[in-house]
Amino acid sequence: MQINEKTIAAVLRAGGHPIRVQILELLNLEGEVSVNDVVKKIDSEQSLTSHHLMLLTKAGYIKGKRSGKFIYYSIASRELYGLLGVVKKYLKDQ
Repeated sequence: MQINEKTIAAVLRAGGHPIRVQILELLNLEGEVSVNDVVKKIDSEQSLTSHHLMLLTKAGYIKGKRSGKFIYYSIASRELYGLLGVVKKYLKDQ
């Protein structure tokens, strides 16, 4: 993969939505979570949640593992997830 400004911006943009932040926090707390459980726990529609999961997967934040008819998602990159911690610390220090 070529690393350029557009690629970096796309990865940062993928983590920059409130629902996607909720999903990342949920996966960090609970480990592997099915799509159905994500929908219930963040109180969002299935189609919208699936869209956000796809964007996070494409950007490399999370990964999905199929088990039967379900897909279970988990954090794929601790480094990318760590960006949330950096932002939280920055905001707390302001």
